[in-house]
Amino acid sequence: MVEAVVAFDAPQVENHQPRQAAFELSVIAIGEMAQVLNQANSGQFYRVQGFLNRKSLKSVKLRLHLTHLSPLSVDDSLN
Repeated sequence: MVEAVVAFDAPQVENHQPRQAAFELSVIAIGEMAQVLNQANSGQFYRVQGFLNRKSLKSVKLRLHLTHLSPLSVDDSLN
């Protein structure tokens, strides 16, 4: 099991108006995905996929359970 924090910061459009979206999200990876996340480079752009769940049964904080992680080039991150 590997835990990390991912950050997102990019312009978005909401109701035809530009809006800057920025946040950090706790991530957990188990099994093979833990090995993949452990080899990821800080500062690199990645496409992350997974599902959200509570951190624990009594917690209201969300955490992303990582199911896919793939590196992006800077050009890919703009799409």
